[in-house]
Amino acid sequence: MSEIDAPESGAAGRVLVVDDERNIRSTLRMTLAGEGYATDLAADGAEAEAVLAATPPDCVLLDLRLPGANGIELLKRWKVQHPGIPVILMSGEATLTEALEGLKLGAYDFFEKPLLAPRVINAVARAVEKKAMFECATGEGGERLVGSSPRLNALLADVAKIAPLKTRVLITGESGTGKDLVARAIHQLSARAKKRFVKINCAAIPSELIESELFGHVKGAFTGAVQARRGHFEAAHGGTLFLDEVGEMSLSAQAKMLRALQSGEITPVGSDLTIKVDVRVVAATNRDLKAEVEVGNFREDLYYRLAVVELEAPPLRDRASDVPLLTRHFADQITAENGLGDKNFAPETLAALAAYRWPGNIRELRNVVERLMILGGPVVGLVDLPAEIRAAALLAGPTAAVPGTPSVASGPGVAAAFQPTSWESFKSESERRFLVQTLRSCQGNVSEAARVLGVERTTVHKWLKLHQIEKQHYIV
Repeated sequence: MSEIDAPESGAAGRVLVVDDERNIRSTLRMTLAGEGYATDLAADGAEAEAVLAATPPDCVLLDLRLPGANGIELLKRWKVQHPGIPVILMSGEATLTEALEGLKLGAYDFFEKPLLAPRVINAVARAVEKKAMFECATGEGGERLVGSSPRLNALLADVAKIAPLKTRVLITGESGTGKDLVARAIHQLSARAKKRFVKINCAAIPSELIESELFGHVKGAFTGAVQARRGHFEAAHGGTLFLDEVGEMSLSAQAKMLRALQSGEITPVGSDLTIKVDVRVVAATNRDLKAEVEVGNFREDLYYRLAVVELEAPPLRDRASDVPLLTRHFADQITAENGLGDKNFAPETLAALAAYRWPGNIRELRNVVERLMILGGPVVGLVDLPAEIRAAALLAGPTAAVPGTPSVASGPGVAAAFQPTSWESFKSESERRFLVQTLRSCQGNVSEAARVLGVERTTVHKWLKLHQIEKQHYIV
């Protein structure tokens, strides 16, 4: 039977521990209780799923070796059914392949047993914080950051670090990557969350009007100014001003923006009076502002004022594991908005969507999902997809290359060159090659390799010993 804490406990959050060893469950419960967490315990997948249905936790600690369904199978299922709940994997026997597979599938972290209490506590705290971010980082129309890929996890971790500060942030990334949602997440997680989040699209406002939009104007300041109007800076006082597509701002507006950032004061157009404002500025652009500075289209001093911290919203092609989650999210959203009947997506359809490169990023995916929800059948199949997505799936082929393995030539003589081997031997050799290549790319730095792989440094050392990899194998 699963064990569930009393409802009144756990001010810090609720954690589900899934492990078939009673001693580990008990130890983790005591460790987490000492930090203020309510802790539910389960010995296998069935018990865990009953807890997930009854009292969804803020974080799951999941052992990879379980009776019945193993941790990887449960992780796959839960990332679809409960995408907002971070899952931390644990194991004393996991291979490199399993650990990397779990992280690729969206696990928040991986720990090798025996567990170290400080590391577990720190990881759980960050995971619970991430779940809170998913819940509060919502924008207009219910839009929110959705996904659990390593790239998105890294971005969210950075957002969580900088949001409580007053630091200015520049968000870069291609069009359609959700830069506005990142900005809103920063606002929602800051002390300014109860104040206004004011967004201005610099590309949508004529250059002759942008100063008025930003700083306001007095009556009669220009033709058509029949009454005084406060600008976005003043409207955002105490809150956050989001400058979307800041690279489109004219040089004259940039000069006034720079003065406002330097002094914390604005002057409405046509006025001699200054107004003191307390505004956190977050900017976003799909341009290379450093290149724009080089050619004289953007002020260098303003760039350094805005880019105190620079974050990149990753393109969707680098978040392929998030595509099924985003697809389901948009499908639910579109169903609710239009009163449509619910539809399921065939596994091969989701695989094809994940294989596509998405030049229009998340915005393009939403448009495709809307089309599928309107025109597709009860179960959306490959035949319902746009031709370019079906073509991309065919080109991708049924399998993907394993990183670090040698390529296989085609044409006459291939069959003779291929040497059959056992599956375990293939996995071991693939892991060995992958580790060597990773360490070479990190110039032999084990700590950096651990960071890239998303595991502890001690885990990398264990794998090196297991595969008998010495320094001379990866330092060239």
